[in-house]
Amino acid sequence: MSFIRVNPKGQVTIPSSLRERAKLNPGDLVEAKLVKGKITLTPASLIDRHIDESVRQIEKGQFYGPFDTAEEMIESLHRQSRTTRRPAGQPSDLLRNETALLATLPEAVSRCAASGAEGIR
Repeated sequence: MSFIRVNPKGQVTIPSSLRERAKLNPGDLVEAKLVKGKITLTPASLIDRHIDESVRQIEKGQFYGPFDTAEEMIESLHRQSRTTRRPAGQPSDLLRNETALLATLPEAVSRCAASGAEGIR
């Protein structure tokens, strides 16, 4: 058991031995809950991290769409990549991340549908 002190800003440092066992890295998200008088911290899953990042981007107005199909989204990414200047020979971040985004899409849609969210196309 480790005892940690809460600093004046309400922050705590998770001991390195616990961070290593939980496989937490700097910048990782954790969910904080109060359960029966105990504060629990639970590492967020990868999809939760992507959702959190996406919500922050939407709040900043950094989004494209809405799209009715995946093909419309891909075409938008291609159009955007043609208008973005980058050093010769380097793919744009949008195209580099396209495969990763499309790979997480089915899981995200399934989670939204399972939660009863409406309006998924």
